[in-house]
Amino acid sequence: MAAASNNTMIVDTPAEVLDARPGSRLMWPVEAVASILLVFLIGLLLAGVISRYVLSLPIVWIDEAASISFLWLAMLGSAIAIDRNEHLRLTIFLNLIPERGRPFVNALALLLVATVLLVLIVPASQYV
Repeated sequence: MAAASNNTMIVDTPAEVLDARPGSRLMWPVEAVASILLVFLIGLLLAGVISRYVLSLPIVWIDEAASISFLWLAMLGSAIAIDRNEHLRLTIFLNLIPERGRPFVNALALLLVATVLLVLIVPASQYV
């Protein structure tokens, strides 16, 4: 942090925060589904706790439904993070690369992620 002359503080913003962008309109439905799923998950867990500890009538399927909902929420959140360019990454190595090479490395990283996801489609579809 650096102090300004008029007694205000100026916060140095990391480069990865500046690279973040607002989500696209195409992702709004995904964000809406993720929001609804989050509320559903909280309600589901609350219902499970109340039914188990207050009513002494545990609902047996709540844990499985919560696990599946959490997995879906993680996948939707990952898609939203990639769209906003806010996904977790190791910027220490990116900062070592010259400024001109960073867009290429970013594109290469996204291509690598897409390749891994494409490779995982077949085993994932066989699992389901």
